[in-house]
Amino acid sequence: GFYPSLQLSRTLEDHLEDIQRSFQDAAAASDGERIATADSLHDDFLRATTQGYTIVAVDSAQLARLASDFGSYFGLARRNTERLIDGDVGGDFRSAIAAMQTRYNALRGRLVERTRRDEQAIEAAFASARLLQRIAVALSLAITLVCVFALFWMSRFAAQSIAEPIDEAVQAANRLARGDMSAEIRITSTDEIGALLTSMREAVLYLREMAGAAETIARGDLSAAVRPRSDQDAFGHAFVAMTAYLRDMANVADQMADGNLTVQVRPRGGEDSFGQAFVAM
Repeated sequence: GFYPSLQLSRTLEDHLEDIQRSFQDAAAASDGERIATADSLHDDFLRATTQGYTIVAVDSAQLARLASDFGSYFGLARRNTERLIDGDVGGDFRSAIAAMQTRYNALRGRLVERTRRDEQAIEAAFASARLLQRIAVALSLAITLVCVFALFWMSRFAAQSIAEPIDEAVQAANRLARGDMSAEIRITSTDEIGALLTSMREAVLYLREMAGAAETIARGDLSAAVRPRSDQDAFGHAFVAMTAYLRDMANVADQMADGNLTVQVRPRGGEDSFGQAFVAM
């Protein structure tokens, strides 16, 4: 990654500055043994460059050229330091010092540029990560809003799909309670609500059938046929018994109208006012 590459660049910068300082200290003290410190730092520099080949973000070719240029600088700097210590400052010494300084500046400039480039790469990576994070947050927020909006409409639709049929059923029940048998109930689903509305529609049809039979009987037509829906159909069985009773009374009335006064009438009970009236008549 870029962070290991940045660490490598800073390490090489530090080694290069330490090497230059070691040479300067050895020359100032006229102590050739101090050159060994620079030699040790030289080995550290090359060891760091070798480890740099394992870093993915490092250009191996550029690192190899950097190591080669460092070798050229170090060799020249070491010889110049030895000459200073030995007092050999004649001839081409000035040009050698200038060449050494040029190589040092070029090498250090490349290391500084590497450090700056790695820092920019890391900053760009962090900026990209922050951008991706903001995008992810924005997408999450958008998805959340879409989900909330969808849930709102789904709940509203579900509430309407439940409330509207129930409201229709309540209106139909209210009309039945007022004696209005013209109520119509629409079945729009097959769920529990649909089953409830189906039962209510069957009840309406049943009451409508009973009302029709009652109207027929009220007009004096005793031919109305009522079939109980089940053994538990108390209303239906009562209607059957009532129509049978009225037919019996009508038959008695017909026979008496024909002059047959011997016809026998048996009241159904003490409360049978109609039957009691026929017996008295």
